Amino acid sequence: MILETARLLLRPLAIADIDEFVALHDDGEVTRFIQRLDRPAAEERLQFIEREWLERGHGMSGPEYWGQFDEIEVGWVLRRDAWGHGYATEATRACLNWRFASLEGPYFPAMIHP
Repeated sequence: MILETARLLLRPLAIADIDEFVALHDDGEVTRFIQRLDRPAAEERLQFIEREWLERGHGMSGPEYWGQFDEIEVGWVLRRDAWGHGYATEATRACLNWRFASLEGPYFPAMIHP
């Protein structure tokens, strides 16, 4: 799955993204509210993400299924230099449009706010 917006090209994360993924998780400000991942943990997470996309057709870097809540959510982790440019909002809109048009399963909550 690849989505394009006016400014973004969205695609699933893959093991080939390991260096950038490790660097992203090495920034304490970026990981302030999420788990910090070292290289082995990042590689394990990327392998999980690849399997999730193969099995479900969605995963991190877009809609992600959370089994403990039995729902699909959209969320982003961005490098600090990408903060404040509206990228997450733009990406979320594209993912929501794609999700509602393409995937079966539980729907997002009725109230969706940008």
